[in-house]
Amino acid sequence: MFILYFMKKRLFTSIIILISTLVCRAVDGRDVCLFSKIDYQQGLSNSAVLCLFQDNSELMWFGTYDGVNCFDGKDMEIYRSDFEKQKTLSNNVIHSIQQADSNCLWITTHLGLNRFSRASRQVVMSNYGFAGNYFLHSNSRGDTWVVSEDGIYYYNTFHRKFIPFKTSTTLVVDDMDRLAFVADDGVLWAFQKNTGKLYQFSVDSFDQDTLLVRPTVSISPFHSKSIDNVFYQSGIICFIDSDQDLFVYDILRKSKIYIRNIYSLVDKYGDIKGIVPFYEDIIMGFRTSGLIRLRASHKYETEIIDRNIRIYDLYRDSRQGILWIASDGQSVLMYAKKYSIATNIMLNDLSANLSGQVRSLMTDKYGGLWFGTKGDGLLHIPNYQNRIDATKVVVYSPGDKQIASSYEKCDREFQIYKLKQSRYTNGFWAGGDLGLAYYSYTDDRLNQVEDSSPDPAIHIHDIYEENDSVLYVVTAAAGFRKLWIEKTPGNIRIMNQKRYRFFHEQREITMFYPMLSEGDSILWLGSREKGLIRFDKRTEEYQVISLKEMLHKSVDDVLSMQRAKDGRIYIGTTSGLVSLSFQGEKIDATFIGREQGLLNDMIHGILEDANGLLWLGTNRGLIKYNPKNGASHAYYYSAGVQIGEFSDDAYYRCPYTGHLFFGGINGLLYLDKQVSDAPEYYPNILLRALNLGGTKVNLNDYYVNDGKALKFCDAHISFTLSFVVPDFLSGSSIEYSYKLDGCDEDWTSFSGMNEASYMDVPAGDYIFKVRYKKDVFDTEYKYFSIPIYILVPWYRSMIAYIFYFSLFFMLIGCVVYLLRKKYLCDRMMKCLLAIENSQEYSLAACCGRDSILRMTQIYSSCDQLRAENLSYEQRCEKIELIRETVMIDLFNPEILCEENYGQFLPDHFVVSGCMCISEISSKVLCLLMKQGVNMSQVKSVIPDTFTFPVYKNMLHGIFYYCYFYIAQAKDVEVTINAVEKDGKMQLLFSTQGDVLAELYNGLSDFSCMNMEMRDTDKDFGMWILFRFVCSALKRLHATLDYAKGNENCLSITLESVGLVEPREGEKKIILLLEDREEIVWLISDLLSDEYHVHPVGNLQIAFKEIDRLSPALLLVDMTMYAQSENAFMEYISKHCNLLSKTVFIPMLTWKVSSTIQKELILLSDSYAVLPYDIPFLKEVVHKAIYGKKEPKRIYMEDLGDWAKEIVCTTNEQADFIRRFLLIVEQNLDREDLGSSLIADRMAMSPRQLYRKFKEISNMSPSDLIKIYRMEKAARLLLNDELSIQDVINDVGIASRSYFYKEFTRRFDMTPGDYRERHKGK
Repeated sequence: MFILYFMKKRLFTSIIILISTLVCRAVDGRDVCLFSKIDYQQGLSNSAVLCLFQDNSELMWFGTYDGVNCFDGKDMEIYRSDFEKQKTLSNNVIHSIQQADSNCLWITTHLGLNRFSRASRQVVMSNYGFAGNYFLHSNSRGDTWVVSEDGIYYYNTFHRKFIPFKTSTTLVVDDMDRLAFVADDGVLWAFQKNTGKLYQFSVDSFDQDTLLVRPTVSISPFHSKSIDNVFYQSGIICFIDSDQDLFVYDILRKSKIYIRNIYSLVDKYGDIKGIVPFYEDIIMGFRTSGLIRLRASHKYETEIIDRNIRIYDLYRDSRQGILWIASDGQSVLMYAKKYSIATNIMLNDLSANLSGQVRSLMTDKYGGLWFGTKGDGLLHIPNYQNRIDATKVVVYSPGDKQIASSYEKCDREFQIYKLKQSRYTNGFWAGGDLGLAYYSYTDDRLNQVEDSSPDPAIHIHDIYEENDSVLYVVTAAAGFRKLWIEKTPGNIRIMNQKRYRFFHEQREITMFYPMLSEGDSILWLGSREKGLIRFDKRTEEYQVISLKEMLHKSVDDVLSMQRAKDGRIYIGTTSGLVSLSFQGEKIDATFIGREQGLLNDMIHGILEDANGLLWLGTNRGLIKYNPKNGASHAYYYSAGVQIGEFSDDAYYRCPYTGHLFFGGINGLLYLDKQVSDAPEYYPNILLRALNLGGTKVNLNDYYVNDGKALKFCDAHISFTLSFVVPDFLSGSSIEYSYKLDGCDEDWTSFSGMNEASYMDVPAGDYIFKVRYKKDVFDTEYKYFSIPIYILVPWYRSMIAYIFYFSLFFMLIGCVVYLLRKKYLCDRMMKCLLAIENSQEYSLAACCGRDSILRMTQIYSSCDQLRAENLSYEQRCEKIELIRETVMIDLFNPEILCEENYGQFLPDHFVVSGCMCISEISSKVLCLLMKQGVNMSQVKSVIPDTFTFPVYKNMLHGIFYYCYFYIAQAKDVEVTINAVEKDGKMQLLFSTQGDVLAELYNGLSDFSCMNMEMRDTDKDFGMWILFRFVCSALKRLHATLDYAKGNENCLSITLESVGLVEPREGEKKIILLLEDREEIVWLISDLLSDEYHVHPVGNLQIAFKEIDRLSPALLLVDMTMYAQSENAFMEYISKHCNLLSKTVFIPMLTWKVSSTIQKELILLSDSYAVLPYDIPFLKEVVHKAIYGKKEPKRIYMEDLGDWAKEIVCTTNEQADFIRRFLLIVEQNLDREDLGSSLIADRMAMSPRQLYRKFKEISNMSPSDLIKIYRMEKAARLLLNDELSIQDVINDVGIASRSYFYKEFTRRFDMTPGDYRERHKGK
């Protein structure tokens, strides 16, 4: 009765445990999803990720704050903005990435839109010029739309540009980021925020060669309430209406499903960044509050996934079911179902003090898991399939036990190598370094079995239970033994034991690890020294089977054994796997190692699953091996395997659940049939990188036939091709094999290496093939192949030989041409030398220059007048000479007519900007009033804002002459205005008198001018001005018109002027001033291949051409001016500002005086000597134009006599000096005028002022102020109404003695003498 009662109780307990297990599985039956991170360890450029995109090649693109990242599951490529390089992104802050076509992407940065080529890895177009705010949308085919403030555009892929979509419908641009998208058929869907209407925009085609497409707009009611937010992906729309109701709409089925109201979620968690369907559920991403999951199975109740994620974007990969999350500071997160082959139990999760590796495993009938460690004793986990609680895990040692969560190490380590469930008692045996131990379920204690023999059985690695009192054990040092056990209340001891001795080649075998039983009488013992021993318990006979002798490999070090269902015995050794098959008494051995595809040959444990597959625990992951096809697959920290190295003895198959257990150095795992592997997903293989000779190159540069083949142009090339399968869940489990047809005889073994390297490959045609597999069941592999053409060296091709012969004949032709040209040049040089030596120069060229010589006498006399050492009588003599010379030319019509005089006047007027006409008029009026002219009858009404491009000096002369002429008429008021009409400027003079008619007649007809105005110097000056005004009006094609009426009106119409610049891409212009035809021909022939030579005949025309053409260089033959050197130099000095625009090279001869030569060499950029330098003229010209040149000085009339001491080479320096002089003039009467005051007015420090001033002058600022004061004082002394003391006060000098000393030093005379000397002047 007692026995029956006990059996019923155990049955009831077992049923309760089974029901509890099923309930737990049902509760936890929902899919488990896990996060994984992609961050800097995978090469991500920045942890703040703004957007996500998966292209049509299934690669992932991440837009960050530091460029674009492309991820293929293994490697990361980064593309950034680089202003030093062309065709890079416009900015590193990436807002969106979308498909443009099969090869390109749209990348929107902080500074605009970029079209990025994936093949060339470059930006092919940017800056599309959309005004204001805009948003781009496209679908997976690249059908692209832009909604901007200018309207709606679609992208025409044929013309490669955005085309305006002509429609009267307007959209609110700011809402189009969330309320618009492009469907799979290319239609732009848009919702207005305050309405439930749907706007659909479509075109006939995106790739038509004509721009005349039919735009279509349809407006239809979509929802009864206004829509606030839309999230679209893969044909599914998730939208939120104004009542915060969430709906899901399927475009294909045209079905709308209500999910739930999310007002409380938005109110609690804030702004929504994305909503995506995730299997049957809905996942919502919040900007600052992480991920929320709405469970369909629980009526879309809220389940918090993670609140600690700041989200920018969500994207669901429908192919693999991955939810990609772009986070702010947490990089890229992958959220996916847990596809794992194993459940891991890590020691550090139970206790931080558990450090010993797992060495033995066992389960009991109560659902508990037992495992022994190397040093930390025996551990028990009750109900291991449920959630493990460390407070319920117990650590056992002989006579003691502790809770794992509070475990502390003992003074002595306790190692357990084998756990064996007893078939006859309510307990199990444990073998370890201390010998044999026994655990009783009844008293829950682990007791050491007493062994008092002088040679105890220690380091027990396996146990076989014969009956309730006899055990067989194998040890690592004490051999193989038979133990007789005696059990008494409270004690178990070894009553007797027998040690069996095995010998092979006169050497005893003592070290054993595994033991395997066969039937009731045979035991197979695995030796660490000599392979296997077959032991018969009945006869006590043994047979040593040396695997090394059978296979001729070092495989006698046995670590594990397993009998398969087909009767084979698999033996794991330190050098590979051995399979034993039996045919009667014959034993056949087969070796399986690295050469046979096994990825690791250190086999610590072997187990067979229900499908007949072998699972091997190695020192580098877990291997699944298929005996049927010999395929193997390694799991090394992949597919849920978190243990990288497994232990000896630690492999076990649970007889209750069928779980396969493996123990490792940091924990254990078991393979559960309920945990699924990743779904079948076999993407295409992609070529990712190419290395040639150890240098990474752009793969796209070597594609031919539209990317269908590769071509290398050098024979015996070394290259490396990188390939990848974009599988983001099980990519680490993928194994590749490749072959180069024409080079390799067979495929390489499968491995995780995704690179193929070949060295010194000869020229020829090849086909590169790659295949991959993800599991040992894979027999049909996914293939990729591409032809590779390696060409012979170009210098050995037929075209090269043709080129060699052509080049040879071309060289012969060039030699003949050069010899002929040299002969012609030598002949020309002989002629030039003969002319030079004969000294016969025609004076005819000088006859036309008489007028120029007379004018240059004026310039020379003016320069002499500047000399301060001339006496008063000498100055008067020079002035009289100037007057007579000018009278000869100006008033003798037979010598100098209007046309001759026009040579000295500008033919082409140029300005750099528009002039303020009112400002020029005011300056002229002020000047005339300072000269004592009464201008009260002149009234200017020219608007202050009126500007026009006109030559300033010309307009200044017109105003001066007209105003002076009007002032001569008494009591007549004249009004002056300026207007723009038909692109021209009209100067309008109006009055009621006849003065304008006289002015009109004089300006229209030179002969009408009253010739009596020639008597005085003043009249002479006005005559000169009159001639200038008349010539300027004629050359500027000005139109004069006079109209009589209530008010008489004179109008002067002027055309706008501008600068003529040479067009880009043309040859540079060289202006050649030469009057000898043979020299013009020779120089043009020398320079015409690189330059455009423009010959001119005289100096005046040359300077006009400089103003008109802006040539690169002026080349002057000085023999033209051998008889008028001084006149030439005077003209050059007068036009130095115009000459500064070009490079100046004079061609000198021995006839040019040494003084003029020195001045020319200092003034010019280079020089040449005729005729000797003509053969080298090209090099001189090239060096002068393209070589390093000293900056030209900017001519400044404002500086006057200081222009030689202050040299401005930039406009910035010229503006600085002008501001400096203006401040000095305005504050001249202040005693504290100095560097500090000027620096303060110019908004800079005195040190900066001094430094900038010294850059352009050898003087200091204080020296310039002192000189300016003395010059100002000299001008004021000419005014008799001012006393000397008044002059001293006006120039801001406090000390009279200091003024006298500095004035005398400057002018070599006292102020009083200076006034007397210049009185009346």
